[in-house]
Amino acid sequence: MLWGLLSLSIPIIVHLFNFRKHKVLIFPFTSFLSEVKTESHKQSRIRHWIILLLRLLALTCIVLAFAQPILPNDQGNSGKKLISIYIDNSYSMENQKDGISLLENAKNKALDIVFAYNDNDAFQIISNEFSGIQQHFVTKDKAIEIIQSIQNCSITRSYDEVYERQKDLLFKENTANKKAFWISDFQKNNGDLSKLNNNKEISLRWIPVQNNETPNVFVDSIYFETPAHAIGQEEKLFVVLKNSGKEQDKNVRCEININQQNKGVTNCDIPANSQQVISFSITPQSSGFQLGKIILNDQPIVFDNNYFFSYEVKEQKKIGIVSSGVSQAQKVFQNDPYFQTTLFNAQNVNIQEWLKNDFLIIENSADLSSGFQSILIEAVRKGAHLLFIPNSIDAKSTDKNFFEAIGLNNITSTVISSKSQGNQIDWLSPLFKNVFDAKDKFQLPYSDAHYKFTAPNNASTTITYPDNSPLLMDIPVGSGSVFIFNISYANTNLFSHSIFPIALLRMSELASLEQPLTFTLGQKEPLVLKDLNLEGNDQLKLIHHEKNIQILPLVRNIGNSSEISIGNYITEGGHYDVFWKQVVYTIGINTNPKESQLQFWSDPEMQTMKEQITDNTNIEIVSESVGNIGSYVSKLDDGQHYWWYLISISLLCLLTESILLGIWKM
Repeated sequence: MLWGLLSLSIPIIVHLFNFRKHKVLIFPFTSFLSEVKTESHKQSRIRHWIILLLRLLALTCIVLAFAQPILPNDQGNSGKKLISIYIDNSYSMENQKDGISLLENAKNKALDIVFAYNDNDAFQIISNEFSGIQQHFVTKDKAIEIIQSIQNCSITRSYDEVYERQKDLLFKENTANKKAFWISDFQKNNGDLSKLNNNKEISLRWIPVQNNETPNVFVDSIYFETPAHAIGQEEKLFVVLKNSGKEQDKNVRCEININQQNKGVTNCDIPANSQQVISFSITPQSSGFQLGKIILNDQPIVFDNNYFFSYEVKEQKKIGIVSSGVSQAQKVFQNDPYFQTTLFNAQNVNIQEWLKNDFLIIENSADLSSGFQSILIEAVRKGAHLLFIPNSIDAKSTDKNFFEAIGLNNITSTVISSKSQGNQIDWLSPLFKNVFDAKDKFQLPYSDAHYKFTAPNNASTTITYPDNSPLLMDIPVGSGSVFIFNISYANTNLFSHSIFPIALLRMSELASLEQPLTFTLGQKEPLVLKDLNLEGNDQLKLIHHEKNIQILPLVRNIGNSSEISIGNYITEGGHYDVFWKQVVYTIGINTNPKESQLQFWSDPEMQTMKEQITDNTNIEIVSESVGNIGSYVSKLDDGQHYWWYLISISLLCLLTESILLGIWKM
């Protein structure tokens, strides 16, 4: 383009040679005219030189502007570039600013960035789905197509996940020009930027697109007062509502539907940055899976106004009892049709059939084989609930092995062989809370012998002896628990005491191995389905209860249960039927509650966190005040561009010329 400077000779030639023809005028007297002519000729030459210089300067600036002069930076950005752009398309990006959603704003910025690079550069476009096409580089045209197709989704990603995905692809090619962009609202719940595992070889740019913190009410969690569900039995469901805004949200309407029928509506006020717990009374009318939905009327954020859950109401609860003789536990349940008890002989137990029961009991049993104990402990660790009542206090080695397996070391080392009556009860224990009225004169059961030991730290001691040894305790083991009555079976009044049936009934409630009420999109923990072992060519499916959406998740068989890894296969919340030959479960899936907490890192906070990162010279925070993000990115990569300044100088020269010519003409 610098060859254009040769055009500067044109105005010079025009000014040096006056090609205009002169007209001769005859004057009778020219003495005074000669003096005036001399003075005007000097002024004219000065003016001509000024105009010539202005035109030469204007033409020079135009030529140099087309040459696009750049003051290069120190990073050396020549050659092919690898550009990875992350566009946050989580539901929080539905929020609007100036009538445009944050996601559309982010997509426009991403397009400007792509346009700023050359056709031979390679691009990776990432959104929260981490889909297959986002795992490799694409051309400039394909990158534009991917950006335009991005829509909001319910999956959230931490900053670490995004950066690791970008680094994984950027380092697959050997080039020094690696660029990574994050276009996001930078929610605080997605991670601490100061903890970033930064790599200096990648030029990282954080581009916030944000609105002011918006008040938002959402369902944080739900839980039942008791885990057991029976037909015709009233139960309470508690709903935890949170307000993530800085102002109180008044008169929030909350409705609950069960099986598409309205079961209650309430209005409440929720203070700023606080929560409110409300409750609904529900009475199941039929067995099977109950499909629940909580509906909020909260504006302007609506993506989290529906909260899905499910639970199962069983016609009967199955109790499996292993005993060497007459079962005292069976007497407790036998007159209630809701409980189905099965008695297994301790000498010949079908372990797999016994483990299929909802609540397991071992009482007055003979020696437990090591194989039986091993299988039992593994079942408890996976979620089974067991009540163990020893048949005698005689420090049997088999009992000792079982006790040690559940965390009770040296339990059999000391035996108290004298009558001892329980002297203290935990009235707030889940077993006896809100059960007894007269607590001051309540007589607890006794036993003629018991083990003397201290309960482990993770155990809950419900009833104790005078020597502080547990009479009744609950020990968590893995996902399940073990209840133990520390008594001598043949020498106690426990089985005729009111404590015994009440404790067993509450244990059976707590032992309900229900599926979780809800599941979170993207949650890494698998869903465990009890009593379901897929064999052969059977294929398990997840089918949306209302829409035509089918998912084939990863399934792993463990013992008598199956683990379903949902992961990121499901991208939309709702009720899903678990189908294996028939519908065997129904689950409720929701967006992550942290996505509903609309609190963002501000520019000063991001700057502070950047400074805490070791060797952070490769990180740039691009403020929202930057107008044309493409031009700004080009300047970051290539250096300072001066073509705009040259064009401005050229226009100024031409304007000055026009003004001077007008003045001189007058």
